[in-house]
Amino acid sequence: ANNDIVRQSAYTGELTQRWRFIEQSDGTYKISPESNSNFFMAAGNNSLVADQDLEIRTAQSDSGDRWLPIIDHRDISLIALPESYDRISFFGNVLDDMSTIGYNEYYENSETLSRGVSSGELVCRMSTSKITVIRTHGTKTSITTSDGSLTRSDVLNLRSDIFDNSEIIIYGACLTGKGRAGALNLVNATHDRGNAIVIGFEKEVWSTEVNKWCMAFFEAISMGNSVFDSCCIADEYIEEVWYDENHPEYDIRTNSWYIAGASSQTFA
Repeated sequence: ANNDIVRQSAYTGELTQRWRFIEQSDGTYKISPESNSNFFMAAGNNSLVADQDLEIRTAQSDSGDRWLPIIDHRDISLIALPESYDRISFFGNVLDDMSTIGYNEYYENSETLSRGVSSGELVCRMSTSKITVIRTHGTKTSITTSDGSLTRSDVLNLRSDIFDNSEIIIYGACLTGKGRAGALNLVNATHDRGNAIVIGFEKEVWSTEVNKWCMAFFEAISMGNSVFDSCCIADEYIEEVWYDENHPEYDIRTNSWYIAGASSQTFA
């Protein structure tokens, strides 16, 4: 309703908690709730004062105030949909390895998609993190999120430069790289929306093998290896250390992954 106070509450995915940012000619934005056509305006003094709360209300016309969003960029975002599987045990290893080469800032509470990380929030994490690892279910054209899925079509509907600030995105899920270059898969669609190096698997993968693979991959990256060489080293780790006759299901084969982007790049 008009003149309602905008209140902060825990995100539940309700329509009333979603907002449209409408860009203006001067680079600022007007903000409108997705549930109606009102706009945000600051009540009383429009200036922000240190140590004081800003009361925000809604207005029924487009005369609402203009806002300049401040984007919170981080080095790393590690996100997983645990369910009954372990998809997070390697997170600590990744953070330790990457901190040795200067990647120290990471999103808190990003360890589970089941805590309300929707497809929209996931895209936000991917676009504001230098490195993003997503451990969930996947197909050639989608991954599972808390509100359904993030699909290839969803990604292609994003701005063409949305992932320009990203350096590596890993889909730790089944089949997202199936068909490799030229295929209509999620990896290629993601790479098409920015300069990130995007990695996905061509085959169905087991939870534990991907955890181990990612752990070995980032250890190799932190030691100065290229993205391609780090993928090969991760394969070797699975084949030599993890895979044996007692674990025939853990069968990552050399080059079962697919890289879209600058595979020769190093980070250390």
